[in-house]
Amino acid sequence: MTAPIATVRCAAPRGWVVWPAGDGAVAADRLTTANDSPATHALASAVRTFDDETQTSHPGTLLAGLWQPDENKTPFASMRILVSSPASPRMTPDELLAFAWETPVLDDVEILDVAADPGQLAAGPTVAQIVRGVRRPARRGALARLLGGQTRQVITHVTWYVLPPGTEQTVACRFETSNPYLLEELGLQTNAITDSLVVDLERA
Repeated sequence: MTAPIATVRCAAPRGWVVWPAGDGAVAADRLTTANDSPATHALASAVRTFDDETQTSHPGTLLAGLWQPDENKTPFASMRILVSSPASPRMTPDELLAFAWETPVLDDVEILDVAADPGQLAAGPTVAQIVRGVRRPARRGALARLLGGQTRQVITHVTWYVLPPGTEQTVACRFETSNPYLLEELGLQTNAITDSLVVDLERA
């Protein structure tokens, strides 16, 4: 017998702000109440903006987060933890691995590389996927696209797909950064967050 997912929890390492999706304004107010500095107000604004974007474009998100290890810079990475619809068919670990190797289709992003690897977390069997791509603003005409090289942005998505026991739903922990020099450190951050992942199921 299986049950739907009720909540997903994780520990937020130092430098992260993590909040329940939809509560960005509450999280932002909490930040500025604790510290009234200009840097904190800038981070609070980023939290509100990211939360609004998440609510609009990423349904099914339970937790959202931003990583800002340097308070004098903008956030270096973002996180969304989503759950699949209860009506979606559950994949086996092998099916999930095959899915993670497929090249995703992302708006305005040219995919450069995809890699995937199976693993095991306390929360259940997992597949880690890394997608590297280049995001370019939409431009008209081939020449305009060629001349727009300076506006391109290299991005990396690190997604952990988790199959928690006792439920048909899948948890996806999606991290994104446009700072390639921080990929090794971001990998350690994703490990810390996913290692702490706790999935609570609804009680009958």
